[in-house]
Amino acid sequence: MLFLGLKNRTRMAAGCIVLTGATFFAPQLRAQEKPADKPAAPAGGAAKAPADTPKPTAIPGLQPGDDVVEPLTPKTPRTVAEDNKVKAAALFAVGKIFEAKNDHQAALKAYKQAVALDPQAIEVYRSLIALAEALNQPEESAHWAEKLVEIDATDFRLLIQLGQLRIERRDVAGAAKHWEAALKLPKVREEQTLYLGLLRQLSGCYAILNQKEDAARCMEILFVALQDPERKIPLTLRTQLLGKDPGATIEEMGTYFLDTKRSELAVRAFKAAAELKKGGSGNLEFNLARVYLQTDKPDQALEQLQKYFDDQRQTKGRAAYELLADILKKQNRGDEVLTRISELAEKDPRNSDLQYYLADQYLAAKKFEDAERVYRKTILFDATPEGYRGLAECYRQQDRPQDLLDVLGKAYSKAEEIDPIEVEIKAISADKKLVQSLLDFGLKAKSAGQLDFGGSLVLANILSEATMNPEAVEYFTYALSLRKHKDAYFGLSQTLLEMRKYAEAIKVLEEAADDRGSDTRANFLYSLSRARELNGDTDGALEAVRDAKRILSDDHPMLAYQEAWIYYHAQKYDEAIPRFEKLIASLQNGQSQATLRQAQFSLSNIHVLQGNIRKGEEILEGVLKESPDDPSVNNDLGYLYADQGKNLEQAEKMIAKALAAEPENTAYLDSMGWVLFKLGKIDQAIPLIEKACEKSVGGSDETLLDHLGDVYDKAQQPAKALEAWKKGLKSAKESPRPDQKLIQKIEDKIKARDGDSGKLKPASDKTP
Repeated sequence: MLFLGLKNRTRMAAGCIVLTGATFFAPQLRAQEKPADKPAAPAGGAAKAPADTPKPTAIPGLQPGDDVVEPLTPKTPRTVAEDNKVKAAALFAVGKIFEAKNDHQAALKAYKQAVALDPQAIEVYRSLIALAEALNQPEESAHWAEKLVEIDATDFRLLIQLGQLRIERRDVAGAAKHWEAALKLPKVREEQTLYLGLLRQLSGCYAILNQKEDAARCMEILFVALQDPERKIPLTLRTQLLGKDPGATIEEMGTYFLDTKRSELAVRAFKAAAELKKGGSGNLEFNLARVYLQTDKPDQALEQLQKYFDDQRQTKGRAAYELLADILKKQNRGDEVLTRISELAEKDPRNSDLQYYLADQYLAAKKFEDAERVYRKTILFDATPEGYRGLAECYRQQDRPQDLLDVLGKAYSKAEEIDPIEVEIKAISADKKLVQSLLDFGLKAKSAGQLDFGGSLVLANILSEATMNPEAVEYFTYALSLRKHKDAYFGLSQTLLEMRKYAEAIKVLEEAADDRGSDTRANFLYSLSRARELNGDTDGALEAVRDAKRILSDDHPMLAYQEAWIYYHAQKYDEAIPRFEKLIASLQNGQSQATLRQAQFSLSNIHVLQGNIRKGEEILEGVLKESPDDPSVNNDLGYLYADQGKNLEQAEKMIAKALAAEPENTAYLDSMGWVLFKLGKIDQAIPLIEKACEKSVGGSDETLLDHLGDVYDKAQQPAKALEAWKKGLKSAKESPRPDQKLIQKIEDKIKARDGDSGKLKPASDKTP
């Protein structure tokens, strides 16, 4: 929060351009009066006026003595820019009139027209910001505020307001940029409360962004100010800056100083924190040990840390024992770590952090009996997911499937979620022999009625991770028979979707979503909408996603994306495009970045499918400019280039970047194989596309198989090419929404081959 009222948005006062000067009225023109003394006409005829005398013009309404008004023509005509400024000022005045009449939309329109004509009209921007704010249109207000900052970066209140708007959108980097700019302004530096409060906010932003050097820089200024008695910081401001626990705040500053090699400042901060803490100086000893270790004084570090241990403190958890290990290694005494930790654990048997750390050390040393003993003893009085996970690893390394499944089941039951043991599940799934042992044990236990819900669910997740989907379905189904639980529903439905068993997945998801009191109903409706669309039921899919919207909100980003995706998948592009465009526009300020990217990729692909490849490329090129290291955009744009046979060297580098980030990603493997194929590197392309096909669900992705057929064909392996194309054709035809263009393309390739010999067919009977 900002300080002294800045936590609320500062509404910009609408300035007013005053149009000064007289209002001109054209004088009334009157008929010119005839002269009183008219000269006599000469003899012999009428009098004639001299040739150079202008003929009097009758001007109606002209009175005696009136001057004839001539039109005023400026010596130097206005430039276009000057003319636009005049028009902008007039439109601004019109906008003010509309605003006074509460016709806000007309006022907004007039103001927008004004800044379009005069982009430097500062007061018009202020009125736009204030009016949009009053109309509760924060996005509109922020847009014009950003424009104003570009031409006037001296308004600190506007910069602070923009930072707060960025925070509301979870755009921490954007907030930091605006607040950093505000800090540089003289008016902010002159006001102590504002300056220090902004420093505190900014340091928090940099901490979130893991920009430790920037965070420490802000904290240093703040800490020095707080420690300076001459600053005379009021108690209320000091409380605001340091929060409810001043000691913890100062200690955190010390940690940042230490992490950024500000050792002397770190010591000052740690000592100040110890003075503020009510619980004594135990943390000071730990922190000083860290400073001594960093400054290459391991003996003094060990001395300070021992004081922390002597008091049997636990405030720093595992970090204290990890610090001990680091100090001993620095002293070339790494072989003493286990002994020293064991001694500490014996003196402090109820310290679970210490006991689990000791068990981990035994496990690392392959002392499995000691590790199991300590894990089991500690779990009895502090059963944490970490403890179960360590014990599970102990059993995994010893190939003890029964004990392994038992402890993982208990770990799941303790946490009521898979996440805490997901790392162990992934490690197990990579060991095919162990997975088979678990499956054999699970079968026996299930037959004997000895496999509980937790064990069956964990086994199902292991099998799913190992891509043993039919077996995973069996154990997810068994888990559901024991308990109707969201994790079992989710696991079973997702596995069925991967197997393309959409109708079966729909039944599971409909049952899960039938519980109207469930807090996960919207999630199941979301999955149900996808399953129905994949099964060809677009109306049912839209119904499901709209039901989910009624539970959450109509503008929920993921649900808005899903609705657009349904139209996209159903090839109703005219319905999909405006929805994606609207969603993208609403997410451009740092919100829901993953959803934004999905929408951009989908919109790009629609344009490609419609034949507007360049427009599809432009979207991806824009994303690449914003996120040059994003694997997805590197792959998608690289593939698009490769498929057209252009920018092939660049495409190869881009796809290589994506593949380095996710080496087992099926799409990335195919893309790399495809660009290598286009480059003529056939031998390198084949294994990549073969691997992509193997990793695809059931090895039946029609696009991948089409690619595989092409590379085999180029490699002069016609029989393999024909086999791949036929398999791809079968998969394409069995799809709930067949791609007719792809089907025709594959059929043409197959027809060009003799099914028996694999040789090219003659074009006609007369062809040799």
